[in-house]
Formats: sequence, C-alpha cells, structure tokens
Amino acid sequence: MDKQTRDKLTSKYRDAVQNDWAFLYAGEARLPLERVFFMLQARQRPEPRPLAPPSPELDVSPSRAEAAGIPPSEIPPSESLSPPIPLGQALREAPHLVLLGEPGSGKSTALQFIGLCFARADQGWHQERLGIETPLVPVLLPLPVVELSRERPLREALEGEVRSKLQCSIEEARALVEGWSREGHLLALLDGLDEVQEAKQEETRQAIEDFISSGFGRAVVASRLAGFRPLKGAREYLLKPLEDPKAEALPYVRSWLEALKPEWKDQAETRARDLIETMRAHPALRRLMNNPLLLRLSVEYYARTGGQIAFHRAALYQAWVEEAWERAARRGADPAKQEEALRALEAIAWGIQMEEGNDEEALRRALKEFGGITDPTAARDMLGLLREKMGLIARFSEEAAGSIRHRYVFAHQTVREYFVARRLQRAWERDRDRAFDFLAPRLHLPEWREPLALLAALLSEGEAVDLFERIRWSSCGDEPLLLIRGAELATESGRQIPGVVSRLFPSLRDLLAHPGPPIRRAAVEALGKLRDPQALPALLHALQDEDAGVRRAAAWALGALQDPQALPALTQTLHDEDADVREAAAEAIGELRDPQALPAFLHALQDEDAGVRRAAAQALGILQDPRALPVLTQALKDKNLFVREAAARALRELKDPRALHALLHALKDEEMEIYFAIGDEIVRQVAARALRELKDPRALLALAQALQDENVFVRVVATRALRELKDPRALLALAQALQDENADVRQAAARALGALGKLKDPQALFALTQASQDENANVRRAAVEALRELKNPQALPALTRALQDENADVRRAAVEALRELQDPQALPALTQALQDKNADVRRAAVEALGKLKDPQALPALTQVL
Repeated sequence: MDKQTRDKLTSKYRDAVQNDWAFLYAGEARLPLERVFFMLQARQRPEPRPLAPPSPELDVSPSRAEAAGIPPSEIPPSESLSPPIPLGQALREAPHLVLLGEPGSGKSTALQFIGLCFARADQGWHQERLGIETPLVPVLLPLPVVELSRERPLREALEGEVRSKLQCSIEEARALVEGWSREGHLLALLDGLDEVQEAKQEETRQAIEDFISSGFGRAVVASRLAGFRPLKGAREYLLKPLEDPKAEALPYVRSWLEALKPEWKDQAETRARDLIETMRAHPALRRLMNNPLLLRLSVEYYARTGGQIAFHRAALYQAWVEEAWERAARRGADPAKQEEALRALEAIAWGIQMEEGNDEEALRRALKEFGGITDPTAARDMLGLLREKMGLIARFSEEAAGSIRHRYVFAHQTVREYFVARRLQRAWERDRDRAFDFLAPRLHLPEWREPLALLAALLSEGEAVDLFERIRWSSCGDEPLLLIRGAELATESGRQIPGVVSRLFPSLRDLLAHPGPPIRRAAVEALGKLRDPQALPALLHALQDEDAGVRRAAAWALGALQDPQALPALTQTLHDEDADVREAAAEAIGELRDPQALPAFLHALQDEDAGVRRAAAQALGILQDPRALPVLTQALKDKNLFVREAAARALRELKDPRALHALLHALKDEEMEIYFAIGDEIVRQVAARALRELKDPRALLALAQALQDENVFVRVVATRALRELKDPRALLALAQALQDENADVRQAAARALGALGKLKDPQALFALTQASQDENANVRRAAVEALRELKNPQALPALTRALQDENADVRRAAVEALRELQDPQALPALTQALQDKNADVRRAAVEALGKLKDPQALPALTQVL
C-alpha cells in the first residue's frame, strides 16, 4: 500500500473511531466526552519484591483508606507512595502500561479519552491534552469479546477491528496496521483484562505479552486490581481516587453539570462549589467524593432534580451493586449465584459492623454464622467471587510473625453500610419488634447512623412510618432528642415520606416552645432539613426567638427551604443585633436566588461586621446581577481581605467587561499572606483569573506588572492570562518571567511565548534558548516546545543541544521541533537521535527524517528498517 493511500485510509479511520468515542451516555443523555472527562492521575506501582506481601488492591492514600474502613494506624506513610502524575505523563514515561483501579475509578473512560485524543490528532489533541507529540493511531479492543490466543494473536485482532471500522478488505486492514507499526504509530488500547473469562485468561495474557515483546506497537491495558498478575514489559499505574476537593472534585463536578444542564452553564461553577461543600459537610456524602462513578451518580441526581442533594443514597448503591454483578457475570460468574452472593455480602458486612474482625478466618465465620455457608471450600470460592469477579471486596495484606496475613475491606465503606442496611431491612420485614429491640440501644451510636438512614430509605412507606414512630416513642432516651434523631434519619434517608413528615412536623413545631435553647435550635435545624413548605410559618416565627443560636438556625433553615416568601423576613433579619444571625440571613437570601433580593445585599455590604459583608458579596456572585457591579467594585476596597476576595470572585462570575478597571485595581491588593479554606484564593489571584477570562488587551500592562508579584500563584495566573491575550507587547515581560525563581512561572512563561506564534523577535529566541538549559526539566521542555512554535531557523543550535538532554521528554520535544523546521542542517543530529535509548525519541526521529525528504537521510532510515 502506497503512502498516499495509507494516509487517506488513516484519516478515514480516525474519523470513524472519533465518532464512536466522542460521547458518553448517562441514562438517556448523550454527553460529549471532552466536556465531562477529568484528567485522572495515577501512581506508579513499585516492582514486586520477592516474599513481600501482595500489593493492596486499592489505593491506600488517607482519604481512600478511610472510605474503605482501613484504620489510620495501618495506612502506609505518604513518603512510601509514589507521587501521583497525570495520565498523559504516564503515557510519556512508559511505552506499555497497565491502568489499574477499583470499580468506578474511570479506567474504561480513560482509555476512551486517550483514544479520542489520538483520533483527533489533526486538531492537536494529542499534544494539547496528553502532552504527546507523536500522532499515534489508536485501536480500542474490549478484551472479554475478542478471544485472543496463540492461533489469534493481538495483531490479528487489531486488524479485524480496523477492518470492521473501515469496512475494507482484510488485506487493506493488514497493510494499514503494518504501516502504522513501521512508523511507530500503532497504539493498542485493551480494556477489561479482568473481565476475560478464567479459562481464557492465560492465553489473553500471553498474547498481550507477545505483542509487547515484539515491538509491533504500544499497548495500554486496563484492569481491576483484584487478581491481577503483572504483564512482562508493561509498567503498572494505579488510578488515584479524587482527593482534593478544589483541584479534582470541583472541576469534575462542574464539567458534568455543564454537560447535563446546558442552561446552567453560567451557574455551573457556583453550583459545583455549593454541591461540593454540602457533600463535604455530610459524612456519608463526603465518602462518595473520591470515586468518580459514585460522584458522577450524585451529580446526575443533583441535575435531574433541579439542585437537590442525593441524600437518598440507597438507589446509588443499588445501581453500583447491579453494575458490579453484571461485570461479575461477564467474568464468568454463575448467574444462579447472584442472590447467594448478595446474601454473602450482607453477612460479611454484618460481621465487620459487629466488630467480628476482617481477616480471612473472621470472614469465613461471618459467612457461616450470618450467611449459612458452612462448607470451607464454598466459603473460599465465595470470597473469590466477591473479590475477583464483583470487585466489592478488596484484599489488604501484611507480614506478621514471618507469614502473610490477608485482611479484607469493602472497596467502599458506604457499600458496606448499604449491605448492613439490607440485612436490617430483611430482619425488619421478618419481625419488627425484635428488630427494633436490637436497634433501640444503638440509635445514638455514630457507627449506626448511616445504616439506619439507609434502612429508612429501603423500607416501604408504611414500614418507614412505623420505624420513625418507634424511634419517637422509644424508652431508650429523652423524648425530644429521640424525636429530633428520628427527623435527622428521615432527612438523611433522602425520602420525603408524607406519613413520616405529617407525624414529625407537629411535634417538631411544638418543640420550638421548649424551654431549652439547644432543643429549640435542634428542632429548627430538623425542620429545615425536612424541607417541608408547611414549616415556613414556624421558621419565620423562630427568627424572633430570644436565643441567637435559634435565630441563626432559623435563617439557615429558611435558606434551605428556598421559599421566596421568606425574603421580607430575612431582609429584616439583616438588622438583627447578633452579627452571626445577620451573616446567616445574608447567606440564606443568597440561597433564594431572587433578583428582588438585590437591595438587601446592597444593605448587607454596608454592615459593620466583615462576615456579613463577605456573605453578601458571595451571594451577589450567585445572583450574577449586572446591577451589582458598582457595589462589588466598591467592595474591592473593603478593609477586610475576605470581603475583597469574595467581591473579586463575584466580579469574576459576572464576566462583565465594565469590571475591568476594578479588577486591575484588585491586582494591586495588599492582603496579608495567610492560609485560606478549600476553594479560596487570595484577592490578586482571583483578579488575575477574572482578567484571563475577560481577555481584554487593556489589561496587558497590569498583568505584566503582576509578574513581579510576591505570590507565586499570582505570577503563574498572570502569565497564563498574558498567554490568552497573545499580544506581542507582552514579549519583554514574559522573557523576564523566564528568570523567575519559581519553575511553574518559568514554564508558564515559556508556553506563553510559544503561544505568540511565529514571532521573529531575537529577544524571544534568546530567552527561550536560555530557558532550554533551565535546571528544571519541565521548563526545558516547555522552552523547546515554544521554539518549535516559533519555527525560527536560528533555533537550530539550541534544539540540537537539547537532543543531548538527560530527560527523554525534552529530547523528544527537540526532535519534533527539528521536524517542524525541516532544515537539512539538522540531518546529523536527527540521525544520531535514531540511536537514542528512548523508543519515543527514536520514533520521532524517524518521522522527522522522513519529513526532511533529504536523500542523504535514506541510509539511516534503511538501517532502522
């Protein structure tokens, strides 16, 4: 097949697969993958040591271990964990790799996104989103259905998949795949190694290892951890759970909200922050945030219900468990074993909940005592099914007294609590009296709070009403406290059961006359959580309570109710003698999202208390009313830095060009350097971000001056803002930023100079040439990539020198820059690069020499063949 035909078919193939991979499906919604995918991070797994305990079957970082129920004392120290890196970097570091992760960690979606990036190589996605210069050609195979073997090697399966996409002859598909291989462009994306049936596992593994050792192409394999055995020649990376609410969960949630509810585009940032903060404040919901699937299901619920939190978690867990069983069936689990497997999960969850232990012997006792599995072999097989096929149980191994001890945890603690609730549900259905006798002394125990809430969600309406009535009239505690506890469980169950609300509401309302302020306050909070419109008069009355704590709780409750009828009373509460009450009122008015609240916010911005002023500024950001521009501008001069930060953030939300001068002023804010809460930034940093989004060329001078800011984050954001402007007048400031003491600033400056395009200014060339010798490899690489963008022949000496860099990414970037230059003088250096120890550098050199179209390159290329 000649090159012209191959290029034409390759283009046709890329078009076909990107149409297949460009979307994800959530229920009936068809969502663009590029809008909802969050670039995951992964940790490289260390090489296994002989006689060492097996590696844990889940990420054991603190947040993940807590969610799985691993005691803090048994979490490996952070210094023993490799630092997480973006998937793109993992792809650059290893020609062949395995992505490992728990169910719902995003393995399959990550493979799809990697494939889409290379399918859109003509748009530069592979460079922009993965940081990989070589335009690989991806072929995605679902391993459970392709049936690899000695008779049908992976190469043949790849050819079959290409033929299917192109509807061409097998000869054409074979020639195409061979051509991609010769060019060093073939990438096999292999999904679901863990789902291959047991009888086919060894043949499949051998086929992958044969492909890797042949050098025919690159391979990325996705698999669950449980039961995985290393593949020769492939580096292993463990997908890291979402840990940082600001840097990871927030952009993930925002992207899904924008895709699911396009009409929320302008509100997505604010709504995402609200959802994240609400989930972080609720222990059970907080544990959902590190698993992409569970977090996504929570976001879908929020979008589907118009902004309600997924307190009804039982449905989320049920969907997750059903998906886990479908995967188990694909792995060869006997369909007739489904009910038995679910009962076994209940038994194990119950044993752990009752503190029977979680080592292998304890789990077998639980299966025997609570699950009726008495045969040791059957118990062992059941543990294997739950761990290796369903993936809901993970093994955690340690060395003790010279032997290996295996202990088991649920992959997610919330799932264990769900199965405890299922067992309680069945017990309740059999004998309510006996079941409640067991629960009554545990009503106040924290470890039983979530199972009880989930039980309430699983019961029928009549059964749930009975449960709450029993809690209310139980003799195991003070009646008002039990009533409030029942209300808490009712709201945490996520169900608005009319029978429960009708019984709880009058009693809770009556508690507002209780002589004890703590009881009144708790009753108000419970009424707010019920979100029942009939609570409005009682909560309005509570705004007049003599106790400030009750009044504050009433304001918050009215905000949760989101009833616009509360606006006049909340506005009046802005005059309350207690500053905390006024602050709560300002926050509640913001929750109403009512344009008529603007005058109230204007008043609150004049309050003597900084907390009230800050709450008002934050609420104006939610409201996004252009009429607020003058007062927010004035708030940027507030004496309190938290108020100024909130005002700057609100102006950023407005995205109003008229805010330019105020934001320029905010770039010179003189706040103290202090630690802020999650999601907060200093004023100057927020202002720089807002200016970056405005892309107004009038901001150039102020942004250039911000490159001298004492705060490194301000300098980084200012540099990126200048990059967005793409204004040649920024050249001098960016060149000076290449001398910054911080490597992130220098890297951003190099990229910004590259974004200026074909700039012929010798000063830019000199600055980037110097930066290509920076002490930091990321800066050197960014400088080399910027030189590629300049396409200036005078960069040849610097690029040739970069071919000797100790970092392979820098060398590869240099080769790709020389390819763009197409200068015959680069021939000797590129020929030498064919001997590089890194395969990606060698592949890039082959492509660069081919693009030179110089007959003198032929001997070197022939030698490679």
